Amino acid sequence: MIMCSLMEDYGMKEHYVNPVNLRKPLFVLEELIKIFYPKVWKHFVREIKFWMRIFILKKVKTGTDLYYFGAKWFLTLFTIILPWKIVVRIFDIFLLEKFRIIYRVCLAIIKIKKKKIYKCENVHEIVDILGKFEEEEFQDEKMFFEVVFAVKIGKINLQVMEMNFFC
Repeated sequence: MIMCSLMEDYGMKEHYVNPVNLRKPLFVLEELIKIFYPKVWKHFVREIKFWMRIFILKKVKTGTDLYYFGAKWFLTLFTIILPWKIVVRIFDIFLLEKFRIIYRVCLAIIKIKKKKIYKCENVHEIVDILGKFEEEEFQDEKMFFEVVFAVKIGKINLQVMEMNFFC
């Protein structure tokens, strides 16, 4: 029943039916990273663009840069990467905030990991860093959510960013 509601009432179904539909939330995440962590974004762009030029030759659409790690975060709502006690609380908040909590968690992860991200020399290292959650903040629920709730994202800001996405 809960999964059906997530799919139908909370807009998750479109991401599973066609993963291309992830471009919109990834675009919004990209815009949020540019605003909250511009230095991290510049590092992402430098490393990811290099590898995209080699393998893809050109970027298909804004938002694809983050597909390497963001797709897993959005499709699983962090169930396979974060401790269960944190995931349960994310689900509780998701029922109230919808995707805003997902963006806040993504930004919190990036904040916690930004020093390690700066040390990465290629996209593979970045993806690896963003797939491991060994830091103390990920083991302590209270500490993790202090970082999450420090991220202030307004509903209107998200709506404007979503409207700025062009398929």
